[in-house]
Amino acid sequence: MLAEGAARAAAAAEAPAAPRPRVVLLGATLDDPLSGRIAAELEAMGLDVTRLVIATAVPIEDQVRQAFVSGARAAVVADGHRTEFWVAEEGSDRVALRQELEIETPPASSRCCRCARSSSSA
Repeated sequence: MLAEGAARAAAAAEAPAAPRPRVVLLGATLDDPLSGRIAAELEAMGLDVTRLVIATAVPIEDQVRQAFVSGARAAVVADGHRTEFWVAEEGSDRVALRQELEIETPPASSRCCRCARSSSSA
């Protein structure tokens, strides 16, 4: 029994590791701090991250679809105004999930008194 368990463990150690799911991260620049932070978090989760710069002349949907066609399981778009997460259907280039997160700039009236005063005196 013990020898059988040791043989299974040895076989598992010799088996090639499964490839990590690939995520394409599209950012405003390659050295964008937000993209860097997102890439670090995705890599910490065991994902293989490929960073690319957003091509402004090409619709984002086309860039995401190209990422899926090239084998990515997901795409993240971080352009500084919003962050979008796209996930492909398993084994397909079709979008299964799309989630957009936007940063809302609060109106001036909702800022704290000190901030409102300092901006009105400028």
